[in-house]
Amino acid sequence: MMTLLLSFCRSLQMLWKNRLYPGSSPRNWTFSVLYSYFHFSKKEQRYFSFTLPFQRNIKATNFLISKAISSNKSDKDTSRHPLFSAGTAKKKSEILGYKKDQQHCFPSSSPVLLPTKPLNSEEWEKVKENFEQKNIFEHWMMEQMIKYNCSIDIAKSLLSWIARKNNGIVDYKLLIGYLTLCVSQRQTAEIIDVYEIMKTRYKTLEHEGYTLLIQGLIHSDRWRETLILLEDIKKIMSPSKRNYGDCIKGALLHREMNLAWNLYFEMLNHRIIPNWETFQAFFDFAKGVKNNEFERRLLDILLYLRNNQMYPNEPFAQSIKIWFESIPEKKWKGESVIIHKSGQCLACGRMLESIHLNSEEYEFLKQRVLKDILDGGDQYRKTTPKLLDIVSQLTKQNFQVLVLGRKHMLNGRSRWHKNEMTAVQNMAYCFFADNVSEDDAFLLYATLHSGNQCRFLTRDLMRDHKACLTDEKTQQLFFRWQQGHQLVFLNYYPGKKIIFQSVLTYNTVVQTTGDSWHIPYDENIVERYSYEVPTKWLCLQQQN
Repeated sequence: MMTLLLSFCRSLQMLWKNRLYPGSSPRNWTFSVLYSYFHFSKKEQRYFSFTLPFQRNIKATNFLISKAISSNKSDKDTSRHPLFSAGTAKKKSEILGYKKDQQHCFPSSSPVLLPTKPLNSEEWEKVKENFEQKNIFEHWMMEQMIKYNCSIDIAKSLLSWIARKNNGIVDYKLLIGYLTLCVSQRQTAEIIDVYEIMKTRYKTLEHEGYTLLIQGLIHSDRWRETLILLEDIKKIMSPSKRNYGDCIKGALLHREMNLAWNLYFEMLNHRIIPNWETFQAFFDFAKGVKNNEFERRLLDILLYLRNNQMYPNEPFAQSIKIWFESIPEKKWKGESVIIHKSGQCLACGRMLESIHLNSEEYEFLKQRVLKDILDGGDQYRKTTPKLLDIVSQLTKQNFQVLVLGRKHMLNGRSRWHKNEMTAVQNMAYCFFADNVSEDDAFLLYATLHSGNQCRFLTRDLMRDHKACLTDEKTQQLFFRWQQGHQLVFLNYYPGKKIIFQSVLTYNTVVQTTGDSWHIPYDENIVERYSYEVPTKWLCLQQQN
């Protein structure tokens, strides 16, 4: 006979089910047309470095995304596991009306229109006259040029005018703004000009300045100077993953493989997790390259993702697929799939790893929950009385039920009707802890203590409890255990049959059998919360 542990101690009730014996089982652009030509005077040119003007190049802003939708998506045998599936929380918040406010820092009606051509000093003065807050005009104008990807020549004319007014000086913030625009448009010569100015004028820079210079210089023949900038950052703070990643991309762009790997390992030694662009740079570099050592290290990256329960984004997953298929003589083939609710890959037929913990992992988790949550003072107590017919229905289905609650539930107050509590006690085993007890933590431990076949029912995602666990390994084990054991109502109406959502049966981590890889990844069009897991997988198999 099956046993259910039922809690009335949280805002949404929990149920535990267990065998009591061991067993297996885009905005519009705004421009003016006031100026049809421009000129630079010799005097103006003294104050800022200019290069020959170039024709404006505006990249298209419409991106066409085509998605191949598998017919299996509508198959009842495929399971999206709604509670933990990517996009579920986003959809729920939209249904409840919790949409983010649409905020724009750019005014709906700008007091000044951005010029379409470079202006001389007299023309800039006329534009400023029409601007109300004259003390912020220069910085505001630069911000709008950045936001709307303005022509470099127009931005240079702004700085030339500013330099002429200020004895050849352009302040740091404006230089950073201009540098930002240059980096976004890969204007390498201009980036180097700003770099030389900053080297001469400033002994140290803010982190943003170092970051922009590194990002801009990696595409030039002076890319090695990014390593000097990286060392300069280390003197004042820890470099960011972006700093390391850009230096790595610079090394790979110039085919310095050993340097790239050394920087990568340095990141890991400092516990800095690379971003997806950095990982992807290694795989993109290796396409069609026959190098056993490089191949081994790329596979190590995939194992790193597994060990840290990380899910690649879609562009990175695509790069992984292309790299595998480009390996000479290995005959790899990859495709995007959805996994059957049983854990079977619909492409290759292989079964994925079970989500259930082994005995050693289970015992470790149980003890850490006892130490970190019960002994650690986890106190999240919210109580609301719920439905008598849940206990009634469960007992009719031949479940043994244990109700874990608090003594105040027996006082006969209006929230807890005495006759209902009496009926509950007649149908189920009951244990009522002291009113001051940490009931949620106790019930959580009771679930774990009941055995690995136990199930619990709640809509609470237990993020508060997970946060009390002190190390990443334990948190990962807890989440894995939670995915495989937490039940929620699919739909429930008093007096009707209770229907539960299915429980995840397979582990959502990168996994391999040697001649196959299965990699869960985030789709571009799906917003996944941290406690959700992807529903799309990359299946890679080696052809015979």
